[in-house]
Amino acid sequence: MSPACGIASSISYFTVYSPSLVLSGEEINRAFGTNILNNKSQRRVANFDEDALTMAWNAASGCLEQTKTVPDHIFLCSNTLPSWPCGAYLLSSLGLSLSTPVTVISGSWNCAFDTLSLAFHTAAAGKNVLLVATEALSKYALSNPEIAFADSSCAILITPDMAGNRHMFKPAGNFYSADTFEPLICNSDGSTKIFDDIRFTTSKVSQGISELLGKIDKPQIFGFSAFDDKISSAVRRLPQLAKSRFIDDPIHTIGFAGCVQPFLVLSMTQMKHGDIIHLCSLGGGARITALSTEFEKFAALPTGQKAALINGFEHFRNIRTFMDKSEPMRSTFTSEIIQSRDQQFLLNLNGIQCKNCNKIYTIPQSICPSCHEQSEFIQKPLERRGTIFTFAHEYYVPTPNPPVTMLVVDLDGGGRLTVQAADCSPDETAIGNKVKFVLRRYHSGNNLPNYFWKAVLL
Repeated sequence: MSPACGIASSISYFTVYSPSLVLSGEEINRAFGTNILNNKSQRRVANFDEDALTMAWNAASGCLEQTKTVPDHIFLCSNTLPSWPCGAYLLSSLGLSLSTPVTVISGSWNCAFDTLSLAFHTAAAGKNVLLVATEALSKYALSNPEIAFADSSCAILITPDMAGNRHMFKPAGNFYSADTFEPLICNSDGSTKIFDDIRFTTSKVSQGISELLGKIDKPQIFGFSAFDDKISSAVRRLPQLAKSRFIDDPIHTIGFAGCVQPFLVLSMTQMKHGDIIHLCSLGGGARITALSTEFEKFAALPTGQKAALINGFEHFRNIRTFMDKSEPMRSTFTSEIIQSRDQQFLLNLNGIQCKNCNKIYTIPQSICPSCHEQSEFIQKPLERRGTIFTFAHEYYVPTPNPPVTMLVVDLDGGGRLTVQAADCSPDETAIGNKVKFVLRRYHSGNNLPNYFWKAVLL
């Protein structure tokens, strides 16, 4: 991972998105009639209108909003992205040029480290790189409650460091096990298969650590992510790591989020200047990467709404299966032509502004309703925050969490838009509340998705 061109690259910003819904270990044990999990453990799971793409947007938008940086290249890392062209959807919803290169990497839980390596090399070539890792794995919990499947995403902005004084951390080494093995396999039908040999797994991790320690300094901090806490406990007992400080794996607070897990572990690191950290993950081999910090403090910025407990495992099942069950009753039609035509005004969230009176509208007009002149209109990017003007609770719209709250939002900067509310109960909604827009999935038609904006309370 050492850049060949001589320009240093470093992480400038780091955001983590965890969905608001929480499924407790107690509910899982009650549903399956056995003490599978520690009752205190919990899993963060996506709502019915969230998937890997919408969570990727949440993490990426939080990162770009804070840094005001336009990425030259995006690396999208996931094993659970929808089959349609996610790169174009992500670029449009972020308001970025469709000519921005997007590289999608998948195929293993270890694709996180492949993506991190490529991102560092690309940044070392003088590019601003946005790395986004996202997984929607909680659907597998319906068939295998023993694994703490969860949903989460993160975004990391990696930039070239010409001055040499803005490092948070940099790559220090890398190891990949020669013997490929897949300890956990997730099938497209929602079933899972576990390679349950902890001794074999830990021997591969031990082999990787020994080889890596022969090349670089011993780790002061060790982060390990796995789908099974028993494996983590065995790794902690390895003699090579006797003097290392272990980072707590968030498997008990967030769950197992696949290729996002190493970054979740990293987000919990309290590093100080000069620390060396080893991150390890299991997948198609035991993968380890070493990072060293050059900054005084490293911390990730968490994003997402406040936690809300799911009321029972059956409700969780309804949330996970709602989209598949409701699609046949919708008979929604869409096409690539329609989506391309509406892209600027829907995903990009652009409006128009009258040149005569400067009034802003959210849909195209031929005559200005304000000044009644057939004047020229210019395209205007709309703000993604606003104030609730009025609202209504709709009980006939299909949803696993009735009612659906429809909001009329006065946008900051002008314009008015009608959207659905998300992640809030009806009694939390009030006229005058501040909201922001988030990307959510509405439905599909002709096997094409329909994404649009919903509003969450600030």
